[in-house]
Order: sequence, then C-alpha cells, then structure tokens
Amino acid sequence: MNLDRREFVSTGLAAITAAASPLGQGAKKPNETAETDFSLELMFKGQFVYITEGERLYACCLKGESHPNHIARVYVDEATLDRSRTVPKPDHQIRDRDNVWSGWNLDDHVRLLQVDSTPLRLAKPAVVANSVTGDAPWPTPVNDDAKWNNHAYIPQLASISPQCQVKTAWKQECKSYWELDATKLRPRKPCTPEDVVSVWTWRDMNGNATHLSAVTDLVSYPLFIFQMAAKLILQVGKIGIPIIVNGKIELPIVCAPQRTSPPARVAYRAAMRLGHFENIYRVLQNHKPAAMEFVTTSADPSTVQGTKCNIVFHTLDDDIFCPGGEPPPIP
Repeated sequence: MNLDRREFVSTGLAAITAAASPLGQGAKKPNETAETDFSLELMFKGQFVYITEGERLYACCLKGESHPNHIARVYVDEATLDRSRTVPKPDHQIRDRDNVWSGWNLDDHVRLLQVDSTPLRLAKPAVVANSVTGDAPWPTPVNDDAKWNNHAYIPQLASISPQCQVKTAWKQECKSYWELDATKLRPRKPCTPEDVVSVWTWRDMNGNATHLSAVTDLVSYPLFIFQMAAKLILQVGKIGIPIIVNGKIELPIVCAPQRTSPPARVAYRAAMRLGHFENIYRVLQNHKPAAMEFVTTSADPSTVQGTKCNIVFHTLDDDIFCPGGEPPPIP
C-alpha cells in the first residue's frame, strides 16, 4: 500500500533527505561543443560503488560471496571493434535485430588506453550538463530525465551511514574497478518505471530512518570527445580489446544479478527491504549498517517512462533492482 505523497512530504521523515554521425564529417567548430560526431560514453548499471579520490574516480564492481550470481561484464558493439587488430574471444554475446554485442568479464583494473598503451587523456574536456542541486527526495517532475542528474539519487553512504569512511584496502573488495577522471559522473533515470517512481529509506539497527531518496542504478560517464575517429584499447585486466570511435559510441557495463526465468522482480510493498544493498558496506570502515526499505511512490508507474536502455541491460538484468552507492570522497 502506498502512502499519500502530499502527507508524506510534510512529515519529519521526508526531511531526512541528504539528494552516430558518419565518419568523415570533420570536427566541430570551437563554438559547437554541445554535440560531436565522435564521442564515447560509458553506461554503468547495477551495484557499482563510485569512489572519488583526489582527481580520480573509481567505479568498483563489488565482490559478494553471499550474493546471487552477479554478472560483471563490459559489452562492445561489434561494429565498434577494430578488426585491423587482434580482437580477443568474447566471454558472451547478445544479438538483436540490428547489432551484435560482445561482452568481456570485468577483471582487475579497467582502463581506456591510447594505441601506444598510455592512459587516455584529452585536452578538450567533456561537455556535460550541470548537475541539478538540492535535496528533494525525488526528482520533480519525476519523469524529467534531466532532473535525475543529481548525485542525491545515487545512494549517499555518508548520509545513510554517518561518519563512514572508505577502507584503505577497498580495491580488495572489488571484482574489478574502472579508473576515470572525477567530476564527469552523471546519474540517470532508471530503465524501469517501477524504479523511477520508488522512494526508499534506510533504517539503522534501532529502526531509525537515516536517509530518504529516490534511487537510480543507472549512471553514465559522458563523454570522451574526439575531433576525428579514434583508435583505443579497452584494457580489462590483462586483456586488450581494440575499439575505434567512429561515431557516437556507448559501452554498456553491468554489475548486477543474473536475470532469471521467471523474473526475480516482485512488486514493491511498504517496509520491503533490499537486503543485497548491504553488500556495499564491504568497502567502508567506521560504518553503521542501515537497511534499505521501500517507503512510497512519487507517482503512478503507469504515468512515467523509464530510460530507453541498451538491449544489453534489458536482456541481462532488468528484472531486479540492484543499486550502487557513492561514499564520501577520500581526501
């Protein structure tokens, strides 16, 4: 049963909230920075922990021995692979009407490299819309994609578990981790309408609510921008996957439970808990675990649309909600 939303936001609980263009068209002119013919966007879905340390951002796909079987994989559209170089055998493939997506299991340190194996660094910064600010418990209107660009909707561990810190040896808790530049992370509206409208609270061991917000498990890293087609290496552990950015390219990256048949998703109900969220605490020290609990909906699911997500996500994991989190930055 859903609570009345107008009454809900007036309660003390509501105040707890923390918050491809063809190859050869040429480069854009300096004042045409909003769009580009050559760009690469990373799309993370599932239980990643986004750890900021200085000027670096690490997207950690967590281990979880007591978890359901998690997929930890990056996918590349076959059309994006650079067949002029050796392409390692994929661990999995997904086919739809128009594309074949080859997937490699995430392992160890994941980086984007130039062909000479040096880290990818761009003189021209990515163009990203400014993040929304504020501490609204959910985006208003909730169906507005742009309103989701707010880090409040990635579960904020400093609010959920006050005074928590990231472990010095946090990398040991990761199946793999991506190394990126900080500041470009962009929360996105979830893929599924039920997740778009759901509002969650976290309760400590005494039953006290510590945090309240809408939640997303879909986060992008936009964009690497190029003035012309670019050859790169997607380095996954010891495996180098050659790719060529010859248009607007997206890499779907998933760290979430394996899709089941019948689907594992069940209707959310008051006081229902997502127990697997607590796996996130494995990267923290000085923390007090809090349980993630469904509270209410911000709108009728039939009145909203989820993000039109990549076929990879719909095929693999979109029947279960497995959000990640963002700890306080490491000084």
